[in-house]
Amino acid sequence: SEIEKWETEAKRGLMRNDPTIAGVITQMRTALYKSVGENENSLYEIGITTVSLYNSESNSLTTAKNGHLEITEDGMKRLRAAIETNPDMVRDIFTKQSGIDDPDDTNKGVGQVLNEAILRATNPSSDPKQRGSLISIAGTEILTGDNTNTLDTKIKNYDDNISRLKTQLEKEYNRYWRQFSALETAIQQMTAQSGWLTQMMGGQ
Repeated sequence: SEIEKWETEAKRGLMRNDPTIAGVITQMRTALYKSVGENENSLYEIGITTVSLYNSESNSLTTAKNGHLEITEDGMKRLRAAIETNPDMVRDIFTKQSGIDDPDDTNKGVGQVLNEAILRATNPSSDPKQRGSLISIAGTEILTGDNTNTLDTKIKNYDDNISRLKTQLEKEYNRYWRQFSALETAIQQMTAQSGWLTQMMGGQ
């Protein structure tokens, strides 16, 4: 049963519930909910929404489609109306551009904010300070220089610990084997002496 539990955990992945990945996902979700422009237009305003976690049919919460975007029949009507009446607004929600260092997210469309979030996670910069958070964890084959990453470091530490423990185990094994051999020799000597004493006493 213990083996089955470990196999189950292994199948879930080493990065399951990792805070860095969770942070990237949060940033991407925030981008989808953001407002754009002075009128604070959003995907929701034009009929694009996220799937509700509440299942009205089963009267319970569900995560089967957690984070999925959807356009309902009513949402389709709102999207068509927005495209017909204010296409520039619809375009800006998706593609409005601003300086990457601009702290005001209302000047950036959903596409740019998503792109910046992904870049912060996956930037394969040779400079460790500029490198994306996920690249810092897992590394990348793109880099030819310093490709030090968290997972490689952890694996190396595990390998070093295993090697160290094997060395200690071998030393302990040899120590106990020497003690066992010495004990066995002592027992043989005592047996021989006991036999000699018995023989001597029998002879008397």
